[in-house]
Amino acid sequence: MGDTMGPFARSITGGKYASVMRCRNSGYTLTVITPGKETIGKGAIAGMKEIGRISGKPVRVFQADGDGPYTSGTMRNDLHANNVRPRYSSPYDHQQNGSAEVSIKTHIDDTAVLMFSSGLPTDLWSEGMTCAEFVRNHIPSQQRGDEWFSPFQLLSGRKAAFNPNRFTPFGAKVIVQEPLEQRKGAKNFGQKKAWRGIFVSYGDSFGYGGAYRIYDPENRGVRHVSMNFCAVDKMCFPYKEERAAPY
Repeated sequence: MGDTMGPFARSITGGKYASVMRCRNSGYTLTVITPGKETIGKGAIAGMKEIGRISGKPVRVFQADGDGPYTSGTMRNDLHANNVRPRYSSPYDHQQNGSAEVSIKTHIDDTAVLMFSSGLPTDLWSEGMTCAEFVRNHIPSQQRGDEWFSPFQLLSGRKAAFNPNRFTPFGAKVIVQEPLEQRKGAKNFGQKKAWRGIFVSYGDSFGYGGAYRIYDPENRGVRHVSMNFCAVDKMCFPYKEERAAPY
């Protein structure tokens, strides 16, 4: 099932809308950030394909409300092409799509807390949203018998859980070692071998397993960096301090 929230102020990656896809059986959620309302349908299809890839089983039913992007002819054709049967809520009856509605409220609340507590620029809201979602997807919260599993474990069927030592506070300071292939200038003792960044999300959400998403304040961009190249100070939150410079 799915639903969309927005428009928001444009994020650092150009997004204005966030479409939340939720698997009813496992509770796993996947958010697709899109730049405009006309791309919501394509984003939803991409999200369903990703959930199908993780589970090993294609999505066959997609429930949504009667919002335009989900009922358009293009969306219906795309669903038909992927052998997905659409199922829509009755007009103005949000309870029929209640699970997706609750997920949206949870995403908004989680993102607001992360942005406020970290002090980071508000155009990083999309990173905060995917960060909070990743944590919820990988924390054991679903009980099956005497055991607890994360939504990701239930969806994928994998027994191994995400290493809890890899969880990192949103907005924490990171010293990033620059790979040899990326270092600029002549090889001398003054060559820049590292840079300061801010942790904002997990690369797994974007297809980069074993990577963090690091905000580069100097270049005003977000980069995927291997966890092995990151030294995280989990007690230091540069933007939370009330001063002009981030360091």
